Amino acid sequence: MDVSNPAWHQKIVKWIGEDIQGIDGIFLDDAAPTPHERDFKHLPKGYRKEVYASNMKKLLSKVKKNTSLLVFINGISKGVNYPGYLENVDGGLIEGFIFSARGKGVRLKSLNEGLKALIKTGRTNKSVFINSKSSMHSISDRVFALASYLLGANENSGYNFMDAKHQLTDPLQYY
Repeated sequence: MDVSNPAWHQKIVKWIGEDIQGIDGIFLDDAAPTPHERDFKHLPKGYRKEVYASNMKKLLSKVKKNTSLLVFINGISKGVNYPGYLENVDGGLIEGFIFSARGKGVRLKSLNEGLKALIKTGRTNKSVFINSKSSMHSISDRVFALASYLLGANENSGYNFMDAKHQLTDPLQYY
């Protein structure tokens, strides 16, 4: 996807406006103001983060203006650091809170970013949902993750903890 392409913006807005009916909202995955680090090697030559953020913000604005649906994004932890980025969303997801993507080891940077985003979104009345992954068998991981979430929790936030292996039979723990 090229978030600077107006034709792509039109296609997304049209799809959301015409083809989605009977639901309350939409969730746009990977809608952060900067692409995930794994995607940097695939960006067009000369593409800058600031350009990407500006174009993604424009897309979110177009989506919100052309739908009555609630708009939620994955990327809120990065979005809080860009002025005005969250104006056109109703809330979002903070994924990978505390633990690495595979659930192995605490990432202090992720904890810090997640708590800042949780507190900042609480001040804006945006809904935010925290997703944390590690081993369901580790009581210390589960308690640490929940206690960390509670440091910044507010009336518009929610939390879940899931096993990092993504087994369909694994339980979810949510609050």
